[in-house]
Amino acid sequence: MMTDEQKAHILQLHAMGVGYTSIGKEMGIKRDTIKSFISRNKNALPTTRCDFCGRRIVQIPKQKPKRFCSDQCRMRWWSSHQEEINRKAYHTFTCNYCGKEFTVYGKKDAKYCSVECYGKARARAYEASRQKLKADAVSCGAALQDLPAGCVCASCRWFVNGKRSCPCKERAEKDV
Repeated sequence: MMTDEQKAHILQLHAMGVGYTSIGKEMGIKRDTIKSFISRNKNALPTTRCDFCGRRIVQIPKQKPKRFCSDQCRMRWWSSHQEEINRKAYHTFTCNYCGKEFTVYGKKDAKYCSVECYGKARARAYEASRQKLKADAVSCGAALQDLPAGCVCASCRWFVNGKRSCPCKERAEKDV
């Protein structure tokens, strides 16, 4: 005796175009039993049509009704019907670079209104750090013990770490 789930599964597989023998092998039931069951119960399950391609879809009882026969049909339909999407996750922010107010969908932590503003903000931050390094730079020839850690040589941009002097100072000492 077949259960209700087996019956529904057989009808669903048949609606998808699977043959009697394949259904029988998958379910562990004889081919002739599958054939006679399908011929007696062709209209047992409600069917609908795919909203995109029009193929028949067998609706399974106690499951959410299907609108599409496959993921591809679902994605194609939604791509061609953008106006029917009910978007609820819009957020409004102020751009950290230009100060304009902008709206985005889905992101809860946007900082910039565009890629251009993001790039300009990065460039501004880079230039500020360059200016700070320039202000902290010392000229070659200063004694290492007199320099604070993190100083930079003004000529060659070598970071002084207290262990050795910059290459241009070493070259200058060799030339003398």
